[in-house]
Amino acid sequence: MRANEFISEDYEFDSHTSPEHIEYLSGRPKGVAPHEGGELGLMKRGLKPAAIILPKIPAMQIVKANKWPYKIEDGELFIGTTKENLDRLLRAYRMTFQDNVGWGPRDVALGRALGYSEENIKDWLEHSGRVAEGKESYQPPSIEVGDEVRVGKFKNRKAEVKGFKTDKNNQPVLKTTKGDQQLFKPRIAKLMGNKE
Repeated sequence: MRANEFISEDYEFDSHTSPEHIEYLSGRPKGVAPHEGGELGLMKRGLKPAAIILPKIPAMQIVKANKWPYKIEDGELFIGTTKENLDRLLRAYRMTFQDNVGWGPRDVALGRALGYSEENIKDWLEHSGRVAEGKESYQPPSIEVGDEVRVGKFKNRKAEVKGFKTDKNNQPVLKTTKGDQQLFKPRIAKLMGNKE
């Protein structure tokens, strides 16, 4: 039986029981966060390797009764059915949030650590407007000689691309009918080589 095919009777011990969150759970598309509200029951049945919930006394009683390894960090309770599962969850969580990476492809690692199926992870990424692993969020357009660009303080003066070159920091520059124009505002470190 797959973990998302039933709701746990331990719902009241789990983390997200505010009226607003219950409304969110009932309105979410199928496959999006299917374990939410039933994490502890799924773990008790051996159907979920790890969970992140708010630390509450009833939840802590279940955790201790099952002798699950746990850690409280960032105001949340991290639980694993084994120490390895807890360590994997903490690594995925820190990689996504504490390293300031934010949501995106690293959601996949976190979703796997929490025991979600690949299909559930894909549903979550699509629902939240994030990108699935192996895909890119945005492909910059190709720029060719003859393309029109807008330059100047207000980016309202038309200019035509006549060619390309790099500056002293090896950053891309457009040669236009209105002079040279930096292609990017920030510097791309990997193009700089050994320069600091």
